[in-house]
Amino acid sequence: MNKYILFLAVAASFIFNGCTKENSGKTVSDATGVSVQSISFPKFSNSSWNNVIGNTLLQFDLLGQNNTATSTIKDSVESNHLSGYYKSLAKGTYDIYISSKNLNSAADTFIRFNAQLKSYNVSTKQDLLLKVTSDDGLITIDQNLVHDNTIPIFKPETNIKAFKFGLINGFYYLYVKGGVKGSISFISKSNQTFTKNLSIAALTQYNVALQINNGSLQITFVPFVYNQVAVNSNTLITLNINPNNYLSVSGSTYFVVTDESGNILNEVKYIKGTSTFKISASQPYTKDRINFFQIHVPLESNVIPQILGFLQVKKGSVYTTDLPFLPGKETFPIKPHLINTNGFDQLTLSTGENGIIISSLADSLSLQQFQYPNNAKLYVRMLKDNKYTYNFFNIPKGTLNFNVDVSQLTKTNLTKTITAPGDDLQVQVYAKSDVNYVDFYLLENKYTSSNQIDIYYPSETFPEYDVLMNYRIGDLSYNIATTSTTIPDKAAAFNASFKSNGSSLTNFVPSWSGKFDYYRAEFQNDHLNPTLDFTFFSPSAANYTNIKLPDFSKYLGVSKLDLNSFSIKSFGLYQFNGFDETKFFYKDGLLNYQNFNGKSVIRNYW
Repeated sequence: MNKYILFLAVAASFIFNGCTKENSGKTVSDATGVSVQSISFPKFSNSSWNNVIGNTLLQFDLLGQNNTATSTIKDSVESNHLSGYYKSLAKGTYDIYISSKNLNSAADTFIRFNAQLKSYNVSTKQDLLLKVTSDDGLITIDQNLVHDNTIPIFKPETNIKAFKFGLINGFYYLYVKGGVKGSISFISKSNQTFTKNLSIAALTQYNVALQINNGSLQITFVPFVYNQVAVNSNTLITLNINPNNYLSVSGSTYFVVTDESGNILNEVKYIKGTSTFKISASQPYTKDRINFFQIHVPLESNVIPQILGFLQVKKGSVYTTDLPFLPGKETFPIKPHLINTNGFDQLTLSTGENGIIISSLADSLSLQQFQYPNNAKLYVRMLKDNKYTYNFFNIPKGTLNFNVDVSQLTKTNLTKTITAPGDDLQVQVYAKSDVNYVDFYLLENKYTSSNQIDIYYPSETFPEYDVLMNYRIGDLSYNIATTSTTIPDKAAAFNASFKSNGSSLTNFVPSWSGKFDYYRAEFQNDHLNPTLDFTFFSPSAANYTNIKLPDFSKYLGVSKLDLNSFSIKSFGLYQFNGFDETKFFYKDGLLNYQNFNGKSVIRNYW
């Protein structure tokens, strides 16, 4: 930044070259003078803000008899030149003053300050230690709250002029003199204008946040910390919304918070472009759990509306639309072509981005849409005459058409037997060459109606194997996901099970046994052509089984919503490592996360 400099303590030297003659007539030598060793600026309470400093004014009054000024030297220095400034002075006693410009202005984009040293004796080259004072207050607004190509303003009550905010380090800011009353105004990302009256107190920072209250976004003030999302004690839930995802750009979305009996504590319609905000109780709410609902009504006629609920979660929880998935590497297209083959029983091909299992040459047409990550290889495994063989092929950079010589599948796969507590066992095995990315090789995808299966995989080792195992016991389907440096030989048991009474949304009451983290329940009103979907999540710690809902009809634009028409579609208990009930969406997958180990037991009713 050419014009200003940020600092809490600035080391500066005053430099003037040669000899000069002052108004007193005394000859000034470079052997005497002053430099500023440090300037200590006041801090705003409970804030990590770094002050913005503008031009600095300096005045040196040479004192004569009776401590009256016999001559005065005035100077100014740009903030970025402070470190190169030294002032030669004649020997004597001085009153020294240092201050910012525009001390009398109601507001500025630089902090206004002053300091003075009385009767300071200058006899040699001397360093000054100055502690300045300021009467300014400070207003800050996160740039992410403000509409592009607009600037917030502050309008004092007694001043025709409106002051524009400055912008630095991702925050709009303005210093305002203590005691000044006025209003701030800005246009949000959602193109909504916000205005707030306030009275400025010296050395007080007013850091703006947007908070939902009584169904609408309003300005509030929260403690300032760079990159901090503040939550106050009255907050029911904090929402982190990706303003570019489907939920945010298509149709209408509403957020509703209720108590366990379905009584609405607050509600709001999502304003497109809003990213992070809080929903607070419109009335005092002392309980520690809430029900949170997201109602999405899409524009597209072929997409059904959905009501997503997180039931009896902790008050103050954080809802994030974008799950913390691992990143993927840059990918490139590739078209594998099979050569030197006279047929096979099964062929597995995987690039780290795509994986497929085919059973004939005719199926090889599906390979033409493959992608591969940078520096990946092509894994090819063949089953022929009850024998598995394989190889890895290097992919030259920039290759599009790639010939796969099946005659080079000369390596013999290793084998492992996996057993499970139930039948209908299916095993999927994936391998990652880099645990920090989502990219993986498909090594196996195999099913048996029994509880035991043999899998075949390459002898080359990988830093991570992700294995998904499914089996059935009665009408319950168990899913076991493991992340490890080895492939397990058993699908673990999940000592959790459940039963249900009732089948509709009005009378469904589950009961369970065993240890788990949360349950998931889905309801729809038609098996073939549903017009609305309910999906609920609830942490086991809440033990919430008697679901009570508010009236959603007004959000959906219907006169009445018959909950009796919605029957249970699926219900499941879930458990995974690192579960935190206050942060959702909850994880329920395998490959998209780092170090995911989880279990679930699910029943699909139809």
